[in-house]
Amino acid sequence: MGLLLRCSLSLACRTTKLVSESRILQQQWRYLQQFQILLASDITKNENVSLSAPLSSRNGNLRTNSTKFRKNDVKTSRSSIPVNKTVAFNIQEASVDDLTDNKMLIEIPENCQQRQYFDMVVKYLHENQFYEALDVLQVKMLKKDLEPDDYIYTALIGYCGFAGHPNEAFKLYDDMVGRGLAVKSTVYHSLFRSVGRNPSRNGLKQLNNLLKTMEEKCIEPDEKTCWSLLKAFGQCGSVEEGVKVLHFMVKRNMDIPQNCTSHLFRSCIKDKASGFQNVLFLYKKMLEYGISVQLHHFQYLLHCVRECSIGDIDSFINVLKRIGVENADKLSSDKDLEENLPNKSQNLYTKYDIELPIFPRDLPNLLSDHPTLGHITSIKNIKTPQDRLYLLGGLEVVIDNMSKNNIKPDLSILTHLLLCGPDTISTEKSLLDLAEKCDIALNIEFLNKILQHRVRRGQYREAKEVLFLIKDSGLQPNQFTFSILTMICAEIDNANQSLVEMNESSMWALWDFMTDKCIDSEDKTCWSILKELGECKSVEEGIKVLDFMTERNLHLPPTYISHLFLCCIKDKTAGFQNVLILYKKMVKYGLAIHLHHYNYLLHCTRDCSIGDVDSFIRTLEKLGVKNAEKLRSARENASMSSEKYELTLFPRELPNILSDTPTLGYLTSLKNIKTPQDRLFLLGGVDVVIDKMVEHNVNPDLGTLTHLLLCSPDTNSAEKKLLDLAAKFDIALNIEFLNKILLHRVRRREYMEAKEILSILRDRGLQFNQFTFGIVSVMCVGVNDAENLLEEMGKYGMRPETTVAIGFLRNACRKYQMDYVNMVLDLIIRYEIEVNRSLLRITDLFYNNCLQLLEVPGVAPSARVDSIRRFCERYPKWKDNVLYTL
Repeated sequence: MGLLLRCSLSLACRTTKLVSESRILQQQWRYLQQFQILLASDITKNENVSLSAPLSSRNGNLRTNSTKFRKNDVKTSRSSIPVNKTVAFNIQEASVDDLTDNKMLIEIPENCQQRQYFDMVVKYLHENQFYEALDVLQVKMLKKDLEPDDYIYTALIGYCGFAGHPNEAFKLYDDMVGRGLAVKSTVYHSLFRSVGRNPSRNGLKQLNNLLKTMEEKCIEPDEKTCWSLLKAFGQCGSVEEGVKVLHFMVKRNMDIPQNCTSHLFRSCIKDKASGFQNVLFLYKKMLEYGISVQLHHFQYLLHCVRECSIGDIDSFINVLKRIGVENADKLSSDKDLEENLPNKSQNLYTKYDIELPIFPRDLPNLLSDHPTLGHITSIKNIKTPQDRLYLLGGLEVVIDNMSKNNIKPDLSILTHLLLCGPDTISTEKSLLDLAEKCDIALNIEFLNKILQHRVRRGQYREAKEVLFLIKDSGLQPNQFTFSILTMICAEIDNANQSLVEMNESSMWALWDFMTDKCIDSEDKTCWSILKELGECKSVEEGIKVLDFMTERNLHLPPTYISHLFLCCIKDKTAGFQNVLILYKKMVKYGLAIHLHHYNYLLHCTRDCSIGDVDSFIRTLEKLGVKNAEKLRSARENASMSSEKYELTLFPRELPNILSDTPTLGYLTSLKNIKTPQDRLFLLGGVDVVIDKMVEHNVNPDLGTLTHLLLCSPDTNSAEKKLLDLAAKFDIALNIEFLNKILLHRVRRREYMEAKEILSILRDRGLQFNQFTFGIVSVMCVGVNDAENLLEEMGKYGMRPETTVAIGFLRNACRKYQMDYVNMVLDLIIRYEIEVNRSLLRITDLFYNNCLQLLEVPGVAPSARVDSIRRFCERYPKWKDNVLYTL
């Protein structure tokens, strides 16, 4: 009876306990649902989180932009987990299945004193306040002397997995293991997920260590953990380990989603050095394990063929052996591939253009069920995409493998095959036939690539077929199409056989198509061609387009002519004669000439030569210049020095090419036209340029005056003329322009005129800069002048630099002013002025001259002998001190 009573009581207790546990589990499930909803809302929103955030369908993905979580003012933690308060978590995609996984169920103990803390953690995570949730674990629970249970760690690690922050996740995991808490499969799932979302530098090491720990504990990853593991290995670039996971999943009949294998393929694409061997190994293993291959897998495969190399040859041979390639063990990495591959000038495929007597069985085919290398005995020179596609078996083998897997190619497949296949007309025709057969809609980008390939090969008639295909497809040519057409025009000009083939002149070979059959607006076509011709440095063809537009009265914006002017500026050899032709054409056709056109003209005058003299003479004849036919390059030199510009010649005797009736004046030779002053003199000088600008209702600006200054004769009168023009047209001068005039006058040692520029600077309220003071320092002939300049620099808050010190030294050393020299040496040390080679060259030369003066008695003035001797004693120590400081 007692035994029966004890059994009844025990059964009653167990029943009560089961009821209590059932209630607890129901409450736990409610907590879990709340936690799942907040995680979903965290992923689907950036800042404003709602508990009612909708979940997508099964196997869908929740996406959002990156959201930052920052810790506010929290107390110092006594836990062993270091926290970086400024870390930002990037929330990426999260599977809905993971959010609704029953294994996320957290077992809360019956006497749960930590439940309120769990509620706080859930609340903070719901509000995207991760560090506040971490404070509950690190600070608040420790203050109450409560040991955290595994469910709080599971929640925090799960959140790190969703947020993609592996470092924090693994720190929490290490602390969890250190406390001896039970680690459930959900924790491992979250750890793998965190690495997959945001792989760190030690990501692969973390994954391997964690897998080793699971193996020691005899814990097998479940299906969803394997999904996260595949993504993690893909993000870390370990395809080999990813294939092992695939094998594990296949052996246990686990479901393998398509996006999981895509992570491994993308990892192959990132590895440019050896991605081809990795993707080949992955593809063959997927077929071996019976994993379905989809369209995007073939896209990834061809992407690797196009961009990734085979890697180390011995490693690639080993991969070929592992996938069962026949005769792979006979490969040699020392032989030259050129003995084995067909001639590179021919197509790689016997089906198309190869005339070599090679049977189909002798061709390589690595995609076959029985992969073979055919006649290949060496892979040393497998370097190009064509070589790698040839190893796979070629274009038809890839398409056949897609058909076996019931996959229809798309435009992306055709694009990859075009860029990987042989650069031949037959390959392109095969792809176009395939597009028609599979009803693939072609776009302008794909046809542009074919057009570019044919132009590059000089097949202009076949290129015209592509243009008609663009028309028949109803596609609109874009800027790249016009760029290719410009290439055609340039190539036709350089190839007489192409002219015979096309039976038309260069620019107009495809003009009918461009204007009448492709686009509605002729003027826009011309604009595009002008821009491309300017970038291709073809001014002559651009002028032909101007002639054509003028004949048809087409509108031409000034910006497109600017491309031709810029092209002239780039041609330093003959840009001056090209810009003359362009300018005169604009005047002839009555085109609007703007300020920037004159600035470009003067820029060419300044920087560009006239080119070949005979060619320039022919240009002048085309422009209608008087007496141009009498010029001969072999005649006596006609000096064009700046002094001749000051001769009192009658205006009719001066050259004036910009005139409506251009003339060369008294010039009879162009052999010595070399300087900017010479070229401006040919145009007619400053007055003629300004008159022409006024004639076209254009006022000069500061850029115009700057070009004229650098092209005008280096005389005081030319500079005064420019200053008068600035006053006449109310042009605001800046410090850079006046510094140039100041420099010119100081070089000519016109110090009084240079001081006039300083007065202008002060009157206009312009602030001196270091370049100004460097120029003025050359004018400081004595110590007092130098001290005044230093005082002036102090007013502007400036310190003397190397240019100022060099200017002082030149004057001081020229007249052996020893007090001036010593003052400059002290100045260099006081202000720590940089001592460069130019400065040392001056001081060393002066030091050697002083030594020579002391060696010959009576040469140096007796009053200066002592000061020169003291300088010679001081200078070596000063030099060592300065060089040591530098």
